[in-house]
Amino acid sequence: SSIWQILTEEKLGYNVSTDSGSASRTVIYALAGCPLPGTGSCEPVRYMHFSFESWEGYHDYIEESFKTFGDKVPRNLGNLGYVGSDGMFILGR
Repeated sequence: SSIWQILTEEKLGYNVSTDSGSASRTVIYALAGCPLPGTGSCEPVRYMHFSFESWEGYHDYIEESFKTFGDKVPRNLGNLGYVGSDGMFILGR
């Protein structure tokens, strides 16, 4: 994301500030203007506008969580072509 930040600032002329979230759901809520899921402290002005990744399935929770958010619901614009998975493995002895 540092390369993206440099290119966006120097070539496109935007001011960029970065932040991170502890989980995909936290990032999605930040995109909607809500600092913490379930706190009810959503702000009318959003400071987070873009996310590079979300490991949780967007549609698994977005519809239920944001029923009342109207046009503030973050939109999934697709992926960058890098699909990943994670898991837990136990090695045999």
